[in-house]
Amino acid sequence: MLRSTTLVSLLMLLTVPAAATTHTVSIIGFSFNPPSLTVATGDSVIWVNNSALSHTSTSGTPCTANGLWDSPFLGPGDDFTFTFAAPGTFPYFCRPHCGSGMTGTITVTPPTPVEPTTWGRIKSLYGS
Repeated sequence: MLRSTTLVSLLMLLTVPAAATTHTVSIIGFSFNPPSLTVATGDSVIWVNNSALSHTSTSGTPCTANGLWDSPFLGPGDDFTFTFAAPGTFPYFCRPHCGSGMTGTITVTPPTPVEPTTWGRIKSLYGS
């Protein structure tokens, strides 16, 4: 019975997704830094306004919001966080400064699957 319980515990560990990470995009002047960022599915991005002006982080192509996220106006020192639940490429912009080219892109990679041979490796450790 102990072997079965241990095997089930190991399998549960293998199916638990990796811990999510929070990535930071700094708003400086009229730009997002970094302008392009790659994150994993389930990760969050926090936009921090390090500028003296108010800005937003709004999903969509420049000056055309698509409704996925839209921060309020962020004053100096304010921040906004969004968690990416699905893979894809997500362009975004600052609403008041989109005409000036204040844009960015978040690329979200799909989750990494467990190798199909993992079960065989675990099973062989317990002789059945």
